[in-house]
Amino acid sequence: MKTLRLINSKTKSSYGKFSVFLIPFTFIVLADAVNAYVFPIVAEFTLGSNTLMGFVLASSSVFGFLIDMTFPKFFPNNSWKDMLMLGIVISILFPTFILLGFHHQILLFFFLASLIWGIYYELISFSSQDYVVSEEAKSKYLRDWGIIGAFWHFTALIGPILAVYLLSNSLHQYATVVIAIQLIALVYCLFSLNESKIVSDSKSKFRSHVKSSINLVKEFTVLEILGSRVFRLALVGFMTSLGHSFFWTLGGLWGEEVGGTTNPHWLIISIFSGGLLVGSILFSQIKIKHHLMDYSEFGLVVTGFLLTLLYFFSHNWLVYLVVFIATIFMGAVTTLNEAVFSSVAERDSEIEMYMHSILRMAISASYVMGPLISGVLADKYGYQNSFIVLGILMIVIGSLLYLTADDIIKLPISRIKKILAS
Repeated sequence: MKTLRLINSKTKSSYGKFSVFLIPFTFIVLADAVNAYVFPIVAEFTLGSNTLMGFVLASSSVFGFLIDMTFPKFFPNNSWKDMLMLGIVISILFPTFILLGFHHQILLFFFLASLIWGIYYELISFSSQDYVVSEEAKSKYLRDWGIIGAFWHFTALIGPILAVYLLSNSLHQYATVVIAIQLIALVYCLFSLNESKIVSDSKSKFRSHVKSSINLVKEFTVLEILGSRVFRLALVGFMTSLGHSFFWTLGGLWGEEVGGTTNPHWLIISIFSGGLLVGSILFSQIKIKHHLMDYSEFGLVVTGFLLTLLYFFSHNWLVYLVVFIATIFMGAVTTLNEAVFSSVAERDSEIEMYMHSILRMAISASYVMGPLISGVLADKYGYQNSFIVLGILMIVIGSLLYLTADDIIKLPISRIKKILAS
């Protein structure tokens, strides 16, 4: 009985700790889902070009990519609380710049909004990766990423619906509601995370880490060594995120084209998010212990194949069905790949933030290229054909990775420790 009480206590403690992270995380990604739907539509309407809109959105990930390269220099492992709070604070500026860009018709404000987006999104993403590795057991990584993915995709499911409702009233109402959601996340963080011991310890670690990490050449050398060993994982992360960027860039506009006057314009984005949600939940419940990389690479091929089927369908409900099934597999691939990355990052505390950085760099690179490629393809070939091209690319990359599969990732940890200590 004593053992049983101890197990129950640990389980409750684990979920209690998880909820402390998940509650503010859910609020901030809900605000981000609304932002992600509104930004391309407002930018395209104001600037009058899919290509120019793509450049603006891509600039956000250029900023994010630069941040990803330097994060290990400034943030030690187990600093997810600081990153989450800082990300929430910075995010409040985003809707403000959207309003300014729309009312003054000035491109600079949209680029500033992109800068803010790139910074706060990377902070939130890093915080989720650091939370899993720092606070959770390795055996729970797949479950944790499934739960985080489910919450993230659920907010992405309802975010566009909320965004359409807010935009139908006014852009000012959108900004007001989003800032209110962001403030709820911030207030919760201040009350639940801002404990004196945690903050003082974290600040001490932060100052110490910065003082001992002033050599950028050293940092990039470590990233290069680790990146060469986990290239396959990074490429899968790049491809799934490229798919996400296509949907978030073109989904709202494609939804208008597919839905016409009979179906809601937000339906494509919500179906996309719903598919990711189902995929995340399903694969978080399946106990897969081996060959996770193989499954993720094969899943990428299946996702691409399903997207190419859009070539044969024009009826809106068939398009919706293909998108839903394809994104179930995309959500599964993302969950599996994140779990493998976390298990590799967990091998040594000194490489943890570097591993997070490599994955974030791959994702940021996809969000640089995705809006640019999708914007150009949409202007030249149309929205639906753009996703067919994406599907072909996924099949090619996924097949090459699967056929050259190697489940063993060997890290030269002792060599990296010597570089960091030098």
